[in-house]
Amino acid sequence: MKIAISIPDDLFSKVERFSRKSRISRSEVFARAVEEFFEKRQSWELLEAVNRACDLAEDPAEAKLRSRARKRYAKILSEEPY
Repeated sequence: MKIAISIPDDLFSKVERFSRKSRISRSEVFARAVEEFFEKRQSWELLEAVNRACDLAEDPAEAKLRSRARKRYAKILSEEPY
């Protein structure tokens, strides 16, 4: 599909130089750039979702279990000969 876009002259010059040097069309440069943009955006959206999940308040039962596990493993480690 053909489209028309407006970009700053200096960006066009960079694309033009890269296109010639890499022997790929300007269209391919823009297509790859847009594809990469969406891949990065998807990664950022996933990271934000993970961060939101981690920001949720901890379940009291989980906190208690984690505390008991820490104490247990600390005891095990303290009995290990180093």
